[in-house]
Amino acid sequence: MNQIDIIIPVYRGIAETRACIESVLATRNTHLAEIVVINDASPEPGIAEYLNELANSRRITLLRNEVNRGFVASVNRGMSLHTDRDVVLLNSDTEVADGWLDRIAACASRRTDAASISPFSNNATICSYPRMGHANSLPSNMNLSSLDRLFSVVNAGKAVEMPTTVGFCMFLRRRVLNEIGLFDEAAFGRGYGEENDWCVRAAATGYVHLLCADTFVFHRGEVSFAQSASSTKERAQSIMDERYPHYREQIHRFFEDDPLRPLRSAVDIARLAGSPLPNLLFVTHNWGGGTEQHILDLTELVDGRANVLVMKPRSPQGLSIGWVTGHTNREEFVAYFNVADDLETMLRFLKGIGIARVHLHHIHGHVPEVLRLAEQLGVPLDVTLHDYFPLTPRYHLAHGGALPEGNVEHRWSWSLDQWRLRM
Repeated sequence: MNQIDIIIPVYRGIAETRACIESVLATRNTHLAEIVVINDASPEPGIAEYLNELANSRRITLLRNEVNRGFVASVNRGMSLHTDRDVVLLNSDTEVADGWLDRIAACASRRTDAASISPFSNNATICSYPRMGHANSLPSNMNLSSLDRLFSVVNAGKAVEMPTTVGFCMFLRRRVLNEIGLFDEAAFGRGYGEENDWCVRAAATGYVHLLCADTFVFHRGEVSFAQSASSTKERAQSIMDERYPHYREQIHRFFEDDPLRPLRSAVDIARLAGSPLPNLLFVTHNWGGGTEQHILDLTELVDGRANVLVMKPRSPQGLSIGWVTGHTNREEFVAYFNVADDLETMLRFLKGIGIARVHLHHIHGHVPEVLRLAEQLGVPLDVTLHDYFPLTPRYHLAHGGALPEGNVEHRWSWSLDQWRLRM
């Protein structure tokens, strides 16, 4: 088993730095590792004192920069300490859970063509969970350990290729470092963009970059660079645009295709199934308006007391079931079903999650089977009347003319008497 160096550059944030290093020291891993911390001339006396104490007790290897050299130079110094070891770069505002390093190392051993590997995180652009591209908080009712444990079970052994990994937590294979060099300090000295540049260079020589889908690392974000983050990111992006004109489009396509969505959704479903809160299913149309606003108001009202799933029609025979949270009023994930072919699959999905109640708000655009959902799931049924739809599919009470496209009268083939009887 080859030893791995865990490289942690430090500048500001004594509380975040302590939380990061203590989490690394406390985690249990079978993989051999040396913790290499670089004090980049921190202006906070408490950081130097803390790191010196750890170094004197031989819990870390400490490198000290006499003057502030910036993130990239500090990382490069750490990666140059042992030129025969793979490394994991870890930002000083991250926290890790038991087994994190073993799983990343196992991911690397399965793909020897992988130059770099990053895990999921709450705040890591393309690796973010639950919403990609966002700085998320940890999900309610979960901490880092419980969420990482869920990822390790639900996505065990899974990995997905990405155009780049993310520097908050990044495994780098020594063979590739020796082949293409370290980060470009001259271009990206203060930080941001250096890992993307390195990943593009590695990909040009035939290597790939992976998301380690069974690992989750917490990332607070931009503790050291908070004041200058925006301008530094803009400068880094301009360098990337000049060097690699197609890189921005490559990242855009990755966001559009979102190959990580099934992995995030698998964790979402497991969270719902294991949640101590009741899961409510709201059925509604896809037209927005007052009905949707009422649902969002209810979702916010029960936030922290229940999970809300919203079922909407998406095509003539299709529907979606999305998890909406009251603190964001956004879908955390969406599952799609073709009811004509996948009715039983949809029912198994809902039974697996565990629905406590079905609440019909509107059935415009849905198929007749939606009326039996509560019965089939064996749960109570609630109904809110938003308009005249239970009396007639012509809920505007207008005579003659064509019905709105997708109106259920086209699909259900019921007479008005039958409609009222079955409603």
